[in-house]
Amino acid sequence: MGVERYTRNVIGALRLPRECSVSLFLRRAMPLDQALGEPSATSEPDRPPELRARQDAEVRRIATGPTFTRVLVEMIWLSIMSRHHDVVFSINNFGPLFGKRGQRRHVVVHDVWFLSERYEGPRWRRIAYSLLIRLQVSRAHRLYTPTHFSRREIHRLLGVPLSRITLAPMCLCRDAGRAAERIENFFLLVGSARPNKNVVRAIDAYRMYLERGGSRRLVVAGHYPAPFVDRVRAALGEYDSSVVFEGFVTDERLEALLSQCKALVFVSLYEGYGIPVLEALLRGKPSVVARGTSCEEVQQGYGVVVDGSSTRSIADGFFDLEAYDTAEIERHLDDIRARAFDCEHSATIIERAILG
Repeated sequence: MGVERYTRNVIGALRLPRECSVSLFLRRAMPLDQALGEPSATSEPDRPPELRARQDAEVRRIATGPTFTRVLVEMIWLSIMSRHHDVVFSINNFGPLFGKRGQRRHVVVHDVWFLSERYEGPRWRRIAYSLLIRLQVSRAHRLYTPTHFSRREIHRLLGVPLSRITLAPMCLCRDAGRAAERIENFFLLVGSARPNKNVVRAIDAYRMYLERGGSRRLVVAGHYPAPFVDRVRAALGEYDSSVVFEGFVTDERLEALLSQCKALVFVSLYEGYGIPVLEALLRGKPSVVARGTSCEEVQQGYGVVVDGSSTRSIADGFFDLEAYDTAEIERHLDDIRARAFDCEHSATIIERAILG
C-alpha cells in the first residue's frame, strides 16, 4: 500500500517542463488515474491528471508475478525499455540496471527490511535481494526515501553516504475529515500476516490486556490467510468473541474505522513509513507503535511507544491508550494536517534533483 500511496501522492504532483518527453512504465494491475492522482468522472482512463494535457506521454505496461521473479524481470525490462532516456525515475526500490552513457537514474528506496535483523524470510532470498539492491544503488545517480529512519537504515545496511540519500517525505493527497461519529468502543489494528507486521504478538498482548481487566474490543483490518486467522482465534480461547476480523477493507471503510476507533494499534517491527499511523493522527487519534521504527517518527510524539518485541509492553500500551488525552493532538491538528497534505514539498525536492 505504501508504494502505491507514494506514487499517487508524491510522484503524481511532479510538474515537468513541456519540452520533456515523458514515458511511464507501470505494472499491468495499477490503473494510471489512481496511481498518479485521484480519478475524476471526466478523466481519461489511462492518463493521470498531471499528464492529461501531455498527449506525448507514452504508457507501457509490465506483467506482474511472484515477488522475486517480478523484481528481477522488471529491472531487466526497465533497463531495455528506458535505455535511451536521459533520466529514469523509479519509485519501487528497484529500477533499471543499465542504460545509455550519461543516463541519470533516480530511485526511491522505501525500506531495506530484507537486509535487516527483522527479516525472517529464506536465506537465499535475502542474499538475492541484497545483490539486486546493491547493484541498483551502485548504479543510481541519487536515492530518495520517505523517512529519516529509512535514510539511516540505507546508510547502515548498504554503506551509502548520507549525502546521496535525499529525504522526500510521504504525504496524503486526499483530505481526511475530522471524525464526525465518535464511537470509540474499540481499538483498531491494521496489518498483514507478514512477520514484521507483528500482528500475532499484538493480538497476544490484547489477550493479556483482557485478562488484566481491559474491556474494549479489537477490530483487525487487513488481508490474512484463513489458516492464520484460525490459528490466532484458537490462541485467543475464551476471548475470541472480543476480536473482529474485518478482512481486506476499502479506503472508505478504513476511513470509517479510523474515525470511529479509540486508537490505532500498529506495532510493526520494521516499516519504511507507516501510513496508518499518520492517517489515524489526522483524525485526532493516538496510536501505539514500536520503539526505534519509522512509525515512532511518523507518530510525532502523539501516542504511546512500546517495546515491539515484548508482549507485556504492548499490553501495557493498550492501557496507556485507554488513558491517553487527545487534547494535545486537537490543539496541533491544523499544523499536522498542513504538513501531511504538502505533496508539493516532496515533489519539488525530486523535481530539482531530476532537472538540475
